[in-house]
Amino acid sequence: MKIIAAIVLALIIVLMCHKRIKSYFIGRLGEYRVSKQLKKLNKRKYKVLNNILLKTKRGTVEIDHLVISSKGIYVIETKNRKGIIYGAENWDYWTQKLYTKQHKFYSPIKQNNSHIEALRTILREHQTKYYSLIVFIKTANIKKVNTMTMIINDDELLTTVKRHKGECYINEHQIKDIVNTINKYRVTSLIERNKHKRSVKNKAKIRRRKIKLEICPRCGKKLVKYKNKSGIGLRCIDYPNCKVVIVKNCK
Repeated sequence: MKIIAAIVLALIIVLMCHKRIKSYFIGRLGEYRVSKQLKKLNKRKYKVLNNILLKTKRGTVEIDHLVISSKGIYVIETKNRKGIIYGAENWDYWTQKLYTKQHKFYSPIKQNNSHIEALRTILREHQTKYYSLIVFIKTANIKKVNTMTMIINDDELLTTVKRHKGECYINEHQIKDIVNTINKYRVTSLIERNKHKRSVKNKAKIRRRKIKLEICPRCGKKLVKYKNKSGIGLRCIDYPNCKVVIVKNCK
């Protein structure tokens, strides 16, 4: 009996580890594809940084990619997801629909906004422009996404960056200063990276628990049911003062 229990426990551990490893490599594969694309940019015009973990007063933030040029800083969040993606600017959680299954994930826009906020803090002496760019691998159908923020597939990335014809905000010397400042706050320690991952997972777990109890994960007030053309879901009772919106079933 003890042997059977040990085998069952071992199988559960293996399955849990397999799920985590699979999730890790799926994410890294998406980032690899994007970094490979970014390598094609003119190195004299664009400075590219990948997989950046920054330490700020509020903690650590992990940014997938940065592209720094005279036009400003592109802050890129990569998502490697298949199927139809449903999302909107003010939704806290987006939906991935793959066949008959729906999976919720935290808004990449809100995720990237926190990255930009961290960059503004450490680069406060530099007057530049920030561009939030969410990149889904081309296996994702993003036609159901309705946002002001740029949402593209990875095969559109280079065109999107190159075609930007905005005003020049920073010169070559300032670009070097920005890169040096970012590297100054950059964390390379494996211990710190693992600590950051645990922190992110813990925060996500707390958010999910609050939503399950119909408590707003941002302000702590009650979540109430609503229905509109986007679907059925929950939103904060203090909406629109607190803009937390969680769509349960997308149309």
